[in-house]
Amino acid sequence: MRPQHERQKQLDNREKALKDEERKIETLKRELTEKMEALRALQVCAQKEETDKKYKVLAKMYEATPPEKAAMIFEKMERKMAAEIMLRMNSKKAGAIWAYINRDIGVGIVREITSSQSVDAASATRIAIEISGEEFIKPKRAQRVSEENIAGADKEDTRAEVTKPEPSRSKEKEVLHIKPKKRQD
Repeated sequence: MRPQHERQKQLDNREKALKDEERKIETLKRELTEKMEALRALQVCAQKEETDKKYKVLAKMYEATPPEKAAMIFEKMERKMAAEIMLRMNSKKAGAIWAYINRDIGVGIVREITSSQSVDAASATRIAIEISGEEFIKPKRAQRVSEENIAGADKEDTRAEVTKPEPSRSKEKEVLHIKPKKRQD
């Protein structure tokens, strides 16, 4: 009976040792998984930083490009890329480009900007309003130029100069701006 009791004790010890090993292996698996996830997060972060650097370089390049030419390029590139570059540009220089971008394409770019995680809701809304033309800048009431207005003008200001509107790629009507020109006698 004694050998059977010893045998049972050995089996119990082995079972306990195996359970301890299983716990250690599970702990190591968990630690390894956590480290792998941390490494993946670092890689993603590094990729985002690298991508951000590339977009910043492109933004600087397009800031130096004449707005009309930059607009033509932005109209041809993928909306997401255009949005990412615009987000990193100086706002005044980007604004100059927006003036030349086709409205429909501009709205597509704005949709990308508003879906970007790097833009807060207020900025996204402001950009969307500016591009769509809705509630952007309420134009002052246009003053009609009539014969009476011109006839009643001061003799020095009787000649008017017609200036061309800024080039626009939108399908909206173009408006001629008339401003008085002083007579040089």
